[in-house]
Amino acid sequence: MRDLVRARATAMRVAGKARQHLQGFLLRHGQVYPGKKGWTGAYRRWLALVRFTYPAQQIVLQDYIDAVADAEARIERLTG
Repeated sequence: MRDLVRARATAMRVAGKARQHLQGFLLRHGQVYPGKKGWTGAYRRWLALVRFTYPAQQIVLQDYIDAVADAEARIERLTG
C-alpha cells in the first residue's frame, strides 16, 4: 500500500510540473487565459482553441497538453 501512495504522490508532482511547463510556455508567448480560474472545463476548451503562427510552436503546445493529460491519466490509474 505504501508503494501505491508514493507512486500517486509522485504522479501528482509530475502533473503539477507538467501544468507549470504548459502555463510557462503560454505566458512566454503572450497567451493569457481570459477567465478567472485555470484547469476548469472552460480553461481546457480555451487551450484547444489556442493557435500559434509557427507550426513548431503548435507542436510544442500539443506536446505540453498531452503531457498534462498523460500525467492526469496516471493519477487516475493509481487512484483506482
